Amino acid sequence: MNKRDIYYRFLIISGYWKMIFVDLKNDKETSLSKKIWAWHHGFHSYRIRQYGINTKNFHDFLSDSDYRKLYPINNEYKKWIDDKLTTRYVLSSFQEYLPKAYFLLTNEKNRKIIQLPDCSIDADISCDVCKILELLHQKGVFAMKPLSEYGGKGFYKVSFSDGKYYLNNKLVDKITIENLIKTSKNYLISEYITNHPFIKNINSDSLNTCRLMVINTEGDNPEIVSVVLRIGNKKSGVVDNATQEGCFCVINEKNGKIVKSLVLANHILTPITHHPDSGVALSGILPNWDEICKKVLEMCKYMSSIRYMGFDIAITSDGFKVIEINSHQGLFRFPEYNDRVKSFFADMVAEKSSKFKFNYQWKPKNK
Repeated sequence: MNKRDIYYRFLIISGYWKMIFVDLKNDKETSLSKKIWAWHHGFHSYRIRQYGINTKNFHDFLSDSDYRKLYPINNEYKKWIDDKLTTRYVLSSFQEYLPKAYFLLTNEKNRKIIQLPDCSIDADISCDVCKILELLHQKGVFAMKPLSEYGGKGFYKVSFSDGKYYLNNKLVDKITIENLIKTSKNYLISEYITNHPFIKNINSDSLNTCRLMVINTEGDNPEIVSVVLRIGNKKSGVVDNATQEGCFCVINEKNGKIVKSLVLANHILTPITHHPDSGVALSGILPNWDEICKKVLEMCKYMSSIRYMGFDIAITSDGFKVIEINSHQGLFRFPEYNDRVKSFFADMVAEKSSKFKFNYQWKPKNK
């Protein structure tokens, strides 16, 4: 067994114990006996309520442990999309659909701040932090995000208006911004994208993005198999991630029409018809949909070695921007996925099971 396989197995085992620890700490509604049953079958205990799983139907679902065992789905090619700056240069042929990247905050001692080609700040400014502040004064706002985190973790919206500084829309002093820049490691400072008025009208406090799940097993025939529009609210703050109690709309991938809307709170999906804060009706057709689908599929063909991707798309007034691409996105809506998605994961389960001799529990009914 090589080092890579040993590390892989370590991640699986540590992930399983982390699941138990999280459930013991956070899930106060499930009895210990039910928790033990869920863990034995590879599920977080809250899936009992979320999915309605029981002793008769649990085989119909891909367990949390089995999904973790699938990592990495894209093998060595995942590095093209797991790092946001790498993605920026891999997709340089599509740069008009990517946010501008201004600075890289590294974890190196001798060269912590690197100015990137998209930034036109005067090179004569000797202080790196001063360059970033000058950029902020010119642009009025920029985004700071970890190179490889997901789910909105570690994201900051940094803005400057009328001589005042704001962090995630809250008033702060200049020193706070300077300290954030000095202490952040492996961060990318990039263009802050503004939503199309149709989407911004629903919630203007966060950048609301579409998650497009794409399967590209053959390399030249990518399929958009699932789409949701994630919308922030007062609880999720400046991020739109559904797992942080944001709202989301299920989208018809063919025409961009909103099919239904839900909010995820305490791991339970609850249908809604209007945004809980703004009161705006969650209905209609997403702008620029044909262009989005066309260009996303072109990008997938360009990166033909990557067979599974989750594109986070911000729809703008003049098109769209790819905020990031996920190689192992969450599946909290698994029961609602179509047969194409479930068939894809069944194939991945069989592939990993054959390689690592794991005892996978789940197979879809049509397999």
